Amino acid sequence: MFKTLAKTEDKSPQKRKFWWNSDHGSFSKYAVVALAIAVLFMLFVSRNNIFRYLRARHTIAEQNAEMKDLRDKNAALEEQLDKFSSTEEKERYAREHFRFTAPGEDLYIIED
Repeated sequence: MFKTLAKTEDKSPQKRKFWWNSDHGSFSKYAVVALAIAVLFMLFVSRNNIFRYLRARHTIAEQNAEMKDLRDKNAALEEQLDKFSSTEEKERYAREHFRFTAPGEDLYIIED
């Protein structure tokens, strides 16, 4: 009732034709060459070539790293600003960095 068909492959050089060796392959050859030239032009010669893309990618990576550093510095400054919200902390900082004294206090500077 059902017959199995055995697939026979003839691997002789006369039967085996690739697209570049076929009778209808001349268009394919020209199409592949034209496509290769177009890709090479787009990669190396055009205004938006691969080198410009790689340079822009590198610049973006540098700018992202700089933005991360600036965000970290901004967070540190925000913490410092929160720390200086109290009057005692402002007074301590002024005494340490600007040598301020309260009225009636004496200032002694000890240098190492």
